[in-house]
Order: sequence, then C-alpha cells, then structure tokens
Amino acid sequence: MLVVSVVEFFIASIVFFPIFLATGVFFPFASLGFFLNLLSPLSLLLSGFTALVLLTYFTLAELAYQKTFGKALLGLVVVTTDGTPLNIGRALVRNVSKIYWLLLLLDLVGGFITPLPAGQKFSDHLVNTNVLLARGGRGAPPEEPGPKKSGSR
Repeated sequence: MLVVSVVEFFIASIVFFPIFLATGVFFPFASLGFFLNLLSPLSLLLSGFTALVLLTYFTLAELAYQKTFGKALLGLVVVTTDGTPLNIGRALVRNVSKIYWLLLLLDLVGGFITPLPAGQKFSDHLVNTNVLLARGGRGAPPEEPGPKKSGSR
C-alpha cells in the first residue's frame, strides 16, 4: 500500500505541479509566514483548493473506474469487502487522508499496527474496502484459455 501511495503522489505531483507550486504545498511554511516572512491568506486558500482538487480526483476516479491512474499502472483496483459497488461515501472516506501527508502517514501506520488484512489502510478497514490486484492486471497470472461454455447442450 505504501508503494501505491508513493506512485500516486508522484503522478499527482507531476500533473498538479503548477497548482502545488502556486499554493505552497511543496513549501508548507510559506503559508504560515516562514518563507520570505510573509503571511499569505491567499496561499492558505489555494492550499485548501489544492487539497479539494486532489480529494475530488482520487474519489471520483475510484468511484467511476475503481482505480486511479497510479493504481492502473500497477494493475490494482479498489473493491469492497462485501462485494457491493463502491459508493461516493466509501470512496471519500478512504481518500480523505490523502489531502495532507501527515494524515496519510497516520492512515498507513494505523493499517500496519492493527490486525488488518495485508496492505489495508486503516481508512479501508473503516469503510470495508481493499486494494487488490486487478484480474488480468500487471503481474497477475493470465486467465486460463479454455473452451467457452455454451448455454445449450
């Protein structure tokens, strides 16, 4: 799960770099007045906007496609543990920790130190979701070729 988070952060950083740069995500103390000795309410507002954009991307991508671009590259999908379709609430809760690095770190550590299935974040446990290797995905064994079953005898 840590690898997936790093890959997704790297991809999001490239895609959203202009926004990140403008908002001070890479320079978080800029919005607190430690960078150039300026306190910028606009920087705080834009940082919140960036977090909202990222949360929206992760939530809607997983809701619509069961994966983000990073998960697709790694051949992974988000599924529910009870087999029901992923809904907006579950997708939002499992991704809310991605808006700030400390929340994501706590989510990952919570998943590692509690007796959860391997690779499950704490937020995944809360909403009964998990990230699994997609069928036929990267690194997955190919489907067995065989005779197609017909409906008639």
